[in-house]
Amino acid sequence: MQYAEVPGGVEIRPNILTCRGANFGGEDLTDFLVGALQTRCAAWLAQEQPGAVLITEQTTAAAEYEKRRNLMALRNAAEKFKASLSGMAGSAAPRRIDLFVRQPDGDSQIQFFDFDTIQKQGSVVLTQEFVAHTWDRVGAVAQMLMVTEGEVDGIDVIQLSGRTAALSVVREAVVSTMPGVPEVITAPETKECVVKGACLSQSMRFGTVRLNLGSAGHRMTSTVGVFSVSSSTFEPMLRVDEVIPPKGLVRMAKEVWDGRGVIRLWESLHGSGEEVEYSAARRAFGEDADEIWEPERRLSHPAESFWSLELRIANFELSVTAIGPQGERVAFRPREGYGD
Repeated sequence: MQYAEVPGGVEIRPNILTCRGANFGGEDLTDFLVGALQTRCAAWLAQEQPGAVLITEQTTAAAEYEKRRNLMALRNAAEKFKASLSGMAGSAAPRRIDLFVRQPDGDSQIQFFDFDTIQKQGSVVLTQEFVAHTWDRVGAVAQMLMVTEGEVDGIDVIQLSGRTAALSVVREAVVSTMPGVPEVITAPETKECVVKGACLSQSMRFGTVRLNLGSAGHRMTSTVGVFSVSSSTFEPMLRVDEVIPPKGLVRMAKEVWDGRGVIRLWESLHGSGEEVEYSAARRAFGEDADEIWEPERRLSHPAESFWSLELRIANFELSVTAIGPQGERVAFRPREGYGD
């Protein structure tokens, strides 16, 4: 940390060791679980129902709707399982996963996979496989903060932030990799570091004491958007540079909600709002750049077509509503109480 006398006051110039250098976050762990669950479900199916095939994105001549439904079901199961390992209040592993399966006669139908059975499929229980994978990935990221080989110099405290930090293995991996750090703590709120840093950056640009992060450490308020199902690219909806009128800023996205599942909203942490492929989103947007919103009610029957999504931001609060083809409306709430 350096301090410099500037006209009218003092400028704080922190020394940023690394910024956006780790292409890893909570979404990577979800991707890992999705792959592991898909592999285990396919193996169980081959064992118990020879000739039946689990429909995946690589399945030829399969309906796009079935592929998308399966991927959504696997991601929802992965998120619930990951949350159950964090000890968060009210979180529990899913009881089953409902997936489209192609039968030997060529027809497809929903197959119910018991989650407890699936996670025990194979030689290693899913929990053990996930913990080992998380330990390796987090340890590799922690190594980036090592100033000299085998030593930690000049680091007084490490604060872990984000939903992934709620997993005990994350803190254990950091402590094991960096034993010289006096203290490793977890932020009480999952996005405390990001929010406080953004507020501090904005408030300290004026007055007698100013904060100068430099181009390498600059952060902006997020651009919020969704991923297009058809193109798998990020579509900005509420851009960081848009003026919010008194009545609020409203944007629409077509064919986003299937009528039963959750909605994932993504934040472009660099604020540019550029379109990127789904596979590159974590590198472009940063860690934990997505939030899950769940409907306040489910439809009484499956939707015949995907519903549109309305995002409204007013008075520093974000609201999300799905709108059906006949104007029906279903409000959403953030799964962990975010939205402002």
